[in-house]
Amino acid sequence: MDLKLAKLWFERGGTYGDKECHNGLGIIWRDGLLDGRKDSKAALTHFAIAAGLDLAEAQVNLGKHHYGKHLGTL
Repeated sequence: MDLKLAKLWFERGGTYGDKECHNGLGIIWRDGLLDGRKDSKAALTHFAIAAGLDLAEAQVNLGKHHYGKHLGTL
């Protein structure tokens, strides 16, 4: 799996407002899939954009973040 190439295509799609691409970028940043670097702020930004475009998966990802924060796991 070439995550760098996936990120490149997600970024390209994101510049056109593609909700799936923003959600994909959110996952990459949330999970630290590139070089193990996690960035919650970047992840939440991308999830919020995708959620605002009515992508249910991104809305769930935001909910999971806030739920984990409530439990103190983040």
